[in-house]
Amino acid sequence: MMESFLDQDRKTMVDLPKKIAEITPAFLSQILNADIATVTHAPVPAQGAISTTTRLDLDYLAETSGPASIFAKCSSSIEDVRQMAKKNGMYRREVMFYQKLVEDSQIPTPTCYFANWDRTNGDFLLLLEDMSNSRVGNFYTSSLKDVEQVIEHLPHFHAHWWNQQRLDQQRWLFPLDHPAAIESLWSAFTAALPVAKQRFPTEFDGALGTIADAISEHYPKIATHYAMRPATLVHSDLHLQQIFFPNSKGGRFAICDWQTVGRGFMGQDLARIIVTSLDRTLRRTAERSLVESYHKRLIKFGVSNYTLDECWDDYRLGLTWNVITNVNATASIDREAMDAEAATYGTTLTETFFGRLEAALIDLKVAALLD
Repeated sequence: MMESFLDQDRKTMVDLPKKIAEITPAFLSQILNADIATVTHAPVPAQGAISTTTRLDLDYLAETSGPASIFAKCSSSIEDVRQMAKKNGMYRREVMFYQKLVEDSQIPTPTCYFANWDRTNGDFLLLLEDMSNSRVGNFYTSSLKDVEQVIEHLPHFHAHWWNQQRLDQQRWLFPLDHPAAIESLWSAFTAALPVAKQRFPTEFDGALGTIADAISEHYPKIATHYAMRPATLVHSDLHLQQIFFPNSKGGRFAICDWQTVGRGFMGQDLARIIVTSLDRTLRRTAERSLVESYHKRLIKFGVSNYTLDECWDDYRLGLTWNVITNVNATASIDREAMDAEAATYGTTLTETFFGRLEAALIDLKVAALLD
């Protein structure tokens, strides 16, 4: 069985390629401990907002073997996006997750063969399992079945890290009320909010705008409120398009894109996966049972002294994190492309990103949590 290339001593022996084109057969032969004859670079059509991803097809010399293909993930080719991600530590966080935490994360992820980042310029490189036999989720389709499958896995992950002292040992994981974490997120949000209001001019006239303005004005106080909740490890941007599912080709369940991993509270993940993934009607019908199912499994995996009412309130509080995430995302998304994709599923980007969220903010009386 091929060994993942995550050992710290071995990593220091390999220079980090600065570009995808510099990922050569010689480099990959060292990483995968195999004799690779050729590597073919095949850019992925649907790129993420923060990084660049390329599929690498591999041919081996005789009597050696390994994966037929892997995925290379590196810094964005868009300078503004790359600088934003570096400033917010997104590239470093994903590398550190795969280096330090993935083997004991208690949640399925793609196999990682290599993870490193350049401390001088902030660029990074991940070499990951090719998950193309799996199906990528889609939040436009509003699939309750997919959300239920996520909630089968999520409680084990959260319970494993629940109030763990080990989180304190990960100095790169700032708590949400750490001054550096507050300053970074607050400045990003206050810069992104005017952009969001300009790109989506009518969406901030009601409850969404009221809560967004409250976050902009009082985020340090809100961050303190977040930090009072039981701490755990969170993905922080958990939506269906970050998740692989089994399909008719085989494949398996796995969660990817850990650039936002952090020390936070469970509502950040639970509210995001439910509210972002389900249309208003389906969310209203299913959310209570989904939260109850999550809580029941959380207790099963060892969390104690945490009631269903507390879980429900943390779910509601997590919607404010959804506001932060969606507003910040407006600075880097390709609205034209996402609108076109949404239209093929009979919805719009505006409804998926902000309509569903505002309806949940109203239904669950989230503004009262910020008083």
